[in-house]
Order: sequence, then C-alpha cells, then structure tokens
Amino acid sequence: MTAKLKCATLLGYTNQLTNRTHEYSRIKVRGGTAIRENSRFLFAIQFVTHVALDAYQQAYRHLGNSKNILVVAGHKEIEDTFPASIALARVLTKNKKEITLFSSGSIPDHFSFLENEYMLHKAIDCAQDIVISLDASKKPVKQMSYNRDAGQLHIHITPESGTRIEEQDVHISLAKFNYDLIVTLGLDDLESLGEQFERNASFFFETPIIAIDKNSSNERYGQVNIVEPTLSSCSEITTTLLTNWSEDLITKEVATPLLAGIIATTNNFQNARTKPNTLHEAARLMSREANQQEIIKYLFKMKSFEFLKLWGIAMSKLQYREDSKLAWFTLEKSDFQDSGTSPKIILSVLAELKNNFATPTVFVLFWEAENSYSALVHTPHEEQRTLIAKSVGGERHGNNLVLALGSQDVSRREKIISDISRVLEESGV
Repeated sequence: MTAKLKCATLLGYTNQLTNRTHEYSRIKVRGGTAIRENSRFLFAIQFVTHVALDAYQQAYRHLGNSKNILVVAGHKEIEDTFPASIALARVLTKNKKEITLFSSGSIPDHFSFLENEYMLHKAIDCAQDIVISLDASKKPVKQMSYNRDAGQLHIHITPESGTRIEEQDVHISLAKFNYDLIVTLGLDDLESLGEQFERNASFFFETPIIAIDKNSSNERYGQVNIVEPTLSSCSEITTTLLTNWSEDLITKEVATPLLAGIIATTNNFQNARTKPNTLHEAARLMSREANQQEIIKYLFKMKSFEFLKLWGIAMSKLQYREDSKLAWFTLEKSDFQDSGTSPKIILSVLAELKNNFATPTVFVLFWEAENSYSALVHTPHEEQRTLIAKSVGGERHGNNLVLALGSQDVSRREKIISDISRVLEESGV
C-alpha cells in the first residue's frame, strides 16, 4: 500500500468514526443519558488522528490552546489529587489560564500549610447561555427590554422606525460551555462524579478531557489519557508532565505541593508504591526548592491535642489477631465528641497505626457517624485487597476498601472481622 493510499484510508476511517460518533452521541445525549460508549468512539478517533503524538505531547497542545480550564481532583485519594491539582493550577494560572478547581472530597486539615489560593468548588457550573442573534446592520435596533409574566420570560427587541423584523431574521442558539478543557486527576471514570456528571453529561461529552491517573482500572475516557500504573501517584505523574513540558515551570510554589502529594501517598517513601523513579522525581522537586521539612512537619510530626486524645481512645480499643496479622477497633460517635474531633481524621489515625506496627498488618477501622457505621479496610497487598473485597464487598479507595454498614448491629462487624481473618489465613498472602 502506498503512502498516499495509507493516508486516504486513514482519513476515510476517521471520517466514518466521526460521523458515527456525532450521530450516536446526539441521539443519546438529547435523551438525557450519560453514555460510557462515547469515550470508546472518541478514543478511536483520537488514536487515529494523532497517531504520531504521545499522550504527553497531546496534553501540552490542549493545555497551551485552552483558556478556561476545569481541574477535577478525584475524591478517593484526595491526599494525592488535591496537592497535584494545586500545583497544576498554579502553573496554568501563571500562563494566563483561567482555572476552576472541583472536588467532591474535603481537603485534609494537615494540608492547610499549602495555602490554597483557589476555591475548591463542590458543584460544577457549566450552564450555557442562550444567544439571540440579529443582523443589526440590516435591521437596526432601537432598544431591548424584557419582562416576566406568570413564570414566562419575554424578551423584546424594538427596531428603529421604518424597520420591520421578520421571524426568520432572528436566530437562537446555545453558546459554548464556559470551560474549553477538563483535566481530571485520580478519577477512574466519569460516573464516579455522580450527580455532577449526570447533570452535566453533554458538557463532559463535548469538552476535551485530559485524564491523569495511576490506577490501571482507569477507563481511558479522556481524549488524552495519561495513565501510569507504575508510578506512585498523580503528583508524580504531574511532576513528569510539567518537567517534560519545561523544567522552569517547577517553581518552589509548584514543587512543594507535588512533593507533599508524593510523600503523603508513599507514607514518606516507606510503602510499596515507592519506586526508583519516585525517589528520582522527589529529588528533582527538592532541587527546585520544595520545602520537605515543612511537609514532614505538617503531615507527620504536628499532631493536635485532639488527635492525640482520639489516638489514645483508639489504642485502648485496639484488638489484634496474631495468626492472621489483623488489627481492628471501633470508634463511636461519643469518642469523636469526647476528643473534639470528627471522622474526617480517620485516614490520619490509619497513618499513625501503620507507623506503629513493625510487621505487615491488615487494619480494619470501624466508626460511627450520624447514627450509621462505616468501615475502612487497609492492606498494601493487591491480592489481599481483591480477596477481601470479594468476601465483604466495599468500594476501593487506593490501598483501602470502604464499606457503608448502615446499622449499628455489632454482629455484622464481628462477621466482617471473621470473614477477613478467614480470607487471610486461607490465602497465606
């Protein structure tokens, strides 16, 4: 096949895909249905038309050409995605981009030292304006006005004397969305955004997306997918992205949150996520003046009196099975009230637990909030996590499984511990 014929075939295939995608999506989106299949068509188009560009190069092109960018920090691993989103936003703002940050997760208290200058939005506002167009050079307009009557909005266009405006002179259309690019961090799929995705399905479908993630479970829903399962975190991936774009982008204000995300995710380079490249990128960030001492101080050394009080309560309730290397405890609502804390610091309690156990241990944390119970199961081993999830269920959040238990039934918690212990003993992992 000649080069010209190859090119023609490629272009013809691309046109077919484009037409099919447009027709298919138009029908489904008008019906109000968010469809995952669209991303498969779009990914095929992206792959064919940009076969000469890798994902990073495509990302640079989109970031450079966009003016108003929505950055979405995934809620499941907020200690990684939040600092990564701050670093990316600072770079883009410096390059005269308008940035909006969104996450359904809450910023952990110990990340307050990052001095976030951006409001973290809890809802996505991407409403489209309705545009009424009239060629005023042909149909001069004297004035415009509007009034409301019984719930109806009436817009009045008054022409100049002697001018008659016909119905066909007026055109009504929808303006473009106020964002021209979406960047997601640590978001497996768009459906995990829940109501925000359902309400804005056409926005997510029609706007280019750069998806940045370290999880192999990512569904590659973006037009650009930077998914790096061998890297420790979205913060490490973002470091690579920005460094390869231009190392001058990594200022102290950018390097510090990126290093904070890497340190938080790897538990200060002590867990299995730490790879040689992780240490290399961390060293690069420190060479760019990332404040490692401040990060360690706030993430690991500074503990409030309230936290220490809750930690003491947790330790007094801790139970341990030596045969299965399983540790667990239950925190009641009264425990949070007595210590002046809230369930928001459960992950900090888990981090302290891991630091105090020399041998590899599976941890199960039960806690009460608003008259219902939840459970967090932590294990750094993928095989263990998969087997436990099959036995007791739960939603994966990084190295953790989170279960919504609902009732205050003690027997259910006991059964969860029994099932996990059995899985650990039988698997021998």
